[in-house]
Amino acid sequence: PSSSSSSTKVTNKHKETTQKDKIEAHSQEDENMDLEADNISTATTAFTTSNPPPNRSSAPPKKTTPKTKSTKQQFSKKDKHNDPHNIVPRFVKNHLLMFPLALREIQYGEKRSCWSWFILPTAPYIVDGVERGSLLNRRFALRNEDAVDAYLSYCQRHPHPSYEEEEEDEEEGRIVVVNLRQNYIDIVKAVHKQLVQGNTMTHLFGPLDDVKAISSFQLFEKAGIRLGDEELCSVCRNVLDFIERGKKRKKRKERPIWKYFTSSQSI
Repeated sequence: PSSSSSSTKVTNKHKETTQKDKIEAHSQEDENMDLEADNISTATTAFTTSNPPPNRSSAPPKKTTPKTKSTKQQFSKKDKHNDPHNIVPRFVKNHLLMFPLALREIQYGEKRSCWSWFILPTAPYIVDGVERGSLLNRRFALRNEDAVDAYLSYCQRHPHPSYEEEEEDEEEGRIVVVNLRQNYIDIVKAVHKQLVQGNTMTHLFGPLDDVKAISSFQLFEKAGIRLGDEELCSVCRNVLDFIERGKKRKKRKERPIWKYFTSSQSI
């Protein structure tokens, strides 16, 4: 029994020593961690004192681009205030879409699309003091000299309507210049070239629009004389003179042979 009691005492002492060693080891680790934390805090304070943060109040403000309206909204706002004759909604938007096609059709020798109302505008069609004609003819008619002058003087940059608003400001190529006077001169020159090459107004415009085109040439020739615009007046006059010469030649062909002889020359 004495030997067993002594062995139990030895084991108990061994357990106590191992527990003390564990406690001392844990306390030593805690002290080491506290020292490292103190060292890190002192290092950070030293860095902040030597390198103070920048003063944000003295820093230059960031450049902020002001939010501007899209180009389409800007143009529409200007046009509403400076367009008493409704040149933009009636003619400019249609020129943006249809003028290249109209010029190409005339250059090819035959009008195939419906564009004569706004490419070759005319005065109102008045019969016995009453305005006649179709609804489109009335809509696109230039009713006075001020309207004709506004049409000829219109030259502004516009966004092309075939592009979306989000893409307009990205490429300058989508902003085009609309010059109604130059467009009119270009289309009349193309008509004159076709007539010189042997084409006719009836074949070029059709049996209805050829009369409208001649009426438009007469209207803008008068405007060119009144405004002193020699180029506009000359191109319109060239076409009208060619048409008149063609009518005279046609009358001579249709004239009976016997009318060329007088009564004294007749057999």
